[in-house]
Amino acid sequence: MYFRIHSYLDTFCVCSVQFEMEKFSSMLKFAVSYSRLRSLKTLQKRCISSSYKLQYKWEPDDLKLEPDVPEYETLNIKIQGYDFPVLESFSKYVYRVASNMDIDCSRYPVPAKKLDINSLQFQSKVVTDSFKLNYYERVVQLQNLPSTKLQILLEMICGNTPEGVNVTLKENTLEDEEMLYIPDHQKRKIEQMIEDLELRRAK
Repeated sequence: MYFRIHSYLDTFCVCSVQFEMEKFSSMLKFAVSYSRLRSLKTLQKRCISSSYKLQYKWEPDDLKLEPDVPEYETLNIKIQGYDFPVLESFSKYVYRVASNMDIDCSRYPVPAKKLDINSLQFQSKVVTDSFKLNYYERVVQLQNLPSTKLQILLEMICGNTPEGVNVTLKENTLEDEEMLYIPDHQKRKIEQMIEDLELRRAK
């Protein structure tokens, strides 16, 4: 009787172990299948999202993403004043600011103008004092300037203009180009002689 009970206990233990093993294996299969299902779903989501992004990423070849910004051809910033050190320093500042803004610019001097100034007595032509002043000028030339940068550049210049300095912005003309070259006086004399001869013949 004792041996039978022992045998029954052994069979019961073996059956319980087999049942636990089967339960564990079924749980393991479920976990593996669930993880595979989750990975499959994430893969499908990635594929769908990437295809969705790629669907709107195609663009035609002739499409311009950046708008066309109008440009000024050639502009001259004239800086004039009587105090040469201040004028020269400020012209360098304007040139440096334009260069930092990636603007195609150049700087050149203009010959100084000599002025004779006389002070007269009240209601008379008697000269009391006479002064000789030099009027200096520097030009900063801007080429192909985008219209979006012009307002920023003008604000920087107007906000830092020293006293006694006049700043003028104008388009480049033929007169401005002629000021860069030294006049040929001999050529001018010959041209004047030719004009006089033509006038004499016409008479």
